[in-house]
Amino acid sequence: MTSKDSLRSARKACRGLLLKLAAPIVGVAVLAGCAATTSTASSSEGGRAVKESGDLVRIGVNLELSGGEAVIGDAYLKGMEAMLESVNAKGVLGGKKIELVVRDNKSEPTESLQISKKFMNDDSIVGILGAGASSTTLSFASAAESQGVPVISMGGSDAIVKPTDQRRWIFKTSPLLSQSAEVQVADLKARGITTVAYLAVANAYGDVALDSFTKVAESNGIDVVASERFQMNDKDYSPQVTKVLAAKPGALVAASNPLGSAILTQNAKQLGWKEPIYFDVGSGSPIFLQRAAAAAEGVFGVHPAAMLGDRAPQDLPNYAELKEFYSTFTEKFGDFSGFAAYGADALGLMAAAIDKAGTTDSAKVRDALESLNHMGVEGEFQMTTEDHVGLKTSSLRLLQVHDGQWTLADSQVNQ
Repeated sequence: MTSKDSLRSARKACRGLLLKLAAPIVGVAVLAGCAATTSTASSSEGGRAVKESGDLVRIGVNLELSGGEAVIGDAYLKGMEAMLESVNAKGVLGGKKIELVVRDNKSEPTESLQISKKFMNDDSIVGILGAGASSTTLSFASAAESQGVPVISMGGSDAIVKPTDQRRWIFKTSPLLSQSAEVQVADLKARGITTVAYLAVANAYGDVALDSFTKVAESNGIDVVASERFQMNDKDYSPQVTKVLAAKPGALVAASNPLGSAILTQNAKQLGWKEPIYFDVGSGSPIFLQRAAAAAEGVFGVHPAAMLGDRAPQDLPNYAELKEFYSTFTEKFGDFSGFAAYGADALGLMAAAIDKAGTTDSAKVRDALESLNHMGVEGEFQMTTEDHVGLKTSSLRLLQVHDGQWTLADSQVNQ
C-alpha cells in the first residue's frame, strides 16, 4: 500500500468513526489522531486557520450543564439538538454535516474560560456556541477577540456584544436588555405607572439590566425610586424586597435567572405585593413557572413570541420557522421550552454564516455573521457592524402568566 493509499484509508476510517460517534449523541469528543488527516483552510483578516474534517464541520459548545445556571444550559442544548436535525438535513458547504462538541462549564466563569481556550487551540473547531450566561461568556470574551474565533452567546448582558469595536468576534441571540427595557417602559407608560423599584442579581447581567432600564425609564419620565441587588445563590430575597417596597413603587421590575425570578416572585407575593411585576428574558424557562407556582399568576415578562410555542400569533414573519422547530422539539423532548429558541438560533446563525462564507475560515465566517440576514425561531436577525444581536425589537412581545402558562398580555405594546 502506498503512503497516499494509507492516508486515504485513515481519512475514511476517521470519517466513519466520527459519524458513528456523532449519530447517537451530540458533541462527543473526536479522536486526536483523526485531526492529522484533515486539510487546512487558510486564515485571513486576523482569523485562524481551521482544518476541514472531511464531511464534518465541528463547532464547540460551551454551556452550563451543571451548577447554578444548568436550568438554562439544558434548554439551550436541547434547542441546538433539535435545530441540528434541520441543519444537517440540508447540510452546509455543499452537504457537509455539523458536529457539536459539547462541554459543561459547570456555571463557573473560570471553567468556561478553560473550555473556550481548548476550543480555540483546536484548529478543527470553526467557532463557539455559548456560553449561556453573561458571566461565563464575558470570562473568555477577550480571549476570543485575541484568537480570532467567532462566538455566538445566549447570555443576556449587552456587555457581551458592546461596544462592537471591542467585540468584533462575538455575537448573541438573546435580545439586548435595552430592548427588554423599551417594551417594559412602554407598557408602564400605557398603564400610567410612573414609579418603579428595581431588583437585580449581583453580577454582570444584573449590572447591565439595571443600567439599561434606568436610562430608558428616566428618558420616559418614570422614576426608579429604589433598587436592591441579591446574590445568585441566595435562597430568599425577602430583605431586599422589603426594602424596595418601603419606597411605595407603582411596580416592581427585576432581572435574574429563572430560579431567582421564581424566588423573588414568591417573596413579593408573600409580603403582600399586589401590583405589577415585570421580568426580562430571564424568567422564560418552564422552571420559573414550576417554582413560582401560583405566585407567578399575573407576572409580566418580555420575550420573543417563540416563548408561546404553538400558541404564537400565526401572522409572525417567522411563524413557519417557529412551527417547524416546535414540532421537532416537542417530538424529541416533550414539553416545550421557549428558552431553547436562543440555542437553536445560535446554531442556525452559525450554520448560515458558514454557508454564506463558503468556507470554514474563521475570519470569513465572522464577516458573514456581521452582515447576515436570517429568519430564525425567535424572529428576524439582521446583523451589522454596529449590532451583533440583530434581533428586531418587533420580534418581542409582552407576555403575562395566566393559568400557569405564558400568554400574550393585554397590552398596547402587542398591538
